[in-house]
Amino acid sequence: MASVKKAVEVLVLGFLAEKPSHAYHLRKSIEWSVGHIQRVSDGMLYPLLRELNEQGLISGSMESTENAPDKRVYRLKEAGKRRLQALMTGPLECTNFDDKIDFYARYAMFSHLSPAERRSVLQERLSVCDSALGRLAEATEQASNDPYRLELLKRAVNTIENECEWLLAQSLKESGEMHENVIVQK
Repeated sequence: MASVKKAVEVLVLGFLAEKPSHAYHLRKSIEWSVGHIQRVSDGMLYPLLRELNEQGLISGSMESTENAPDKRVYRLKEAGKRRLQALMTGPLECTNFDDKIDFYARYAMFSHLSPAERRSVLQERLSVCDSALGRLAEATEQASNDPYRLELLKRAVNTIENECEWLLAQSLKESGEMHENVIVQK
């Protein structure tokens, strides 16, 4: 759960770095970015906004709008910019392939990082994928007599290899070395 909260914090601070926003818009932006792997409820978002406000990372002020109720609009403060940078460049918390939220949150906010910092995050995720492939190779040896387990393991290997190819392509783009038909050796 800690990695989910940290990922949501990255997204909130990142979106506020782009423009001031109210909670509803922040939640929608988060859903559009990582909603396919992690749902963010109001019960998660509002306490986080209060906490960030109390820590002096963001500020919230009521603003009136025509034909609508007043809304609290949040803005990123200098301390929030520093916190975003620290979260974006610190080590990934997702050491398991299936725990993708920390990486996906950072990827959604890649525009806030330099190309070298983006490559570092991509390489860290690639390392997680490589470790997962190693564990699957061991599992394949153990399941060698069961065709159904082997089929599931092949599917898992294929999924991870696809992500590895994508990560490598993204890393090559960041380094300016992207070629039209990049093929990863398997």
